[in-house]
Amino acid sequence: RAEKVIVLMDNAPNLTKCPNVKMKAVEAFHLANYSFNQFKSNPQESPVKEVSFLSNDAEAMSHAVWEGNICAEGTMKARDVVNTPSMAMTPEDLAKEARKAGAACGFNVRVLEKEEILAHKMGAFWAVGKGSAHEPRLIVMEYHGADPDEAAIALVGKGVMYDSGGYNLKSSLTYLYTDMAGGGAVLGAMIAIAKAKLKVNVYGIIPACENILSRDAYLPGDVVTAMNGKTVEVDNTDAEGRMVLADALTYAFRELKVSKAIDAATLTGAVTVALGTRTAAYMTNDDELRQLINTASRRSCEKMWELPLDEELRPSLNSHIADIKNSVGSSN
Repeated sequence: RAEKVIVLMDNAPNLTKCPNVKMKAVEAFHLANYSFNQFKSNPQESPVKEVSFLSNDAEAMSHAVWEGNICAEGTMKARDVVNTPSMAMTPEDLAKEARKAGAACGFNVRVLEKEEILAHKMGAFWAVGKGSAHEPRLIVMEYHGADPDEAAIALVGKGVMYDSGGYNLKSSLTYLYTDMAGGGAVLGAMIAIAKAKLKVNVYGIIPACENILSRDAYLPGDVVTAMNGKTVEVDNTDAEGRMVLADALTYAFRELKVSKAIDAATLTGAVTVALGTRTAAYMTNDDELRQLINTASRRSCEKMWELPLDEELRPSLNSHIADIKNSVGSSN
């Protein structure tokens, strides 16, 4: 429980000669020190007050401290919004957090409310959120660090601020305000990107809503029309994440003209059955993006594993009454 810590970075040269390891060492102190005390009457602060890193390569170490601080700040902001219960983190609240971060870090924020969401015919997104007293928000963050002619990419984060499962009610309703962790991660990433002044053009998009059981909620068996014009049979109201992400991805490509999109989501508990709790799954249809993701996974010390997108499984989503259904039912 020391207040001051000194880290000797050069006594394991085979490890610490890698700049990414230096950066992760800095980041690790922030993240290990993190605590969420907003609702505690007597919060306990971490004993660590000061950390010093000693290295013969002062320039590389200085850069690692700068980068590690920025990445940790983005991650801790993501943790803050994810850890905040839904009573204090509604779609509107998340939009306010995005605006506040944009003003502080240097990126633009636009928030689409009911009229614009419906005007863009985002029927899948709206269907999921229409049962809640807190109306959906599409949060669009915009950072331009490269030439305006350079193609932008989109980071799209699932922002289901509370997920009851709707009429396909979940068996346990604890901690389901964390279902917006993908949106929190995108907000944190935008903070880090802007603070680091990266030479890229990026849109961060969060479709924020609550999947609530109510008289106005969407029902199993409903058919909704997504922004791309496809009709979707609601086979399961708890398969809501893919609904909100579908419209957000269409918005990214159609309205913002991005070249690539990456969506992040707490989309299905089946992933933890397959891979455990220490490895994230990803799926992609882009070979170049696959290589970049694998490289980023190694550099960031964040384990990721590719799952298949098998074409022969596509017919399992066929619907008798619509273009597609949102979940594979028991009959399949």
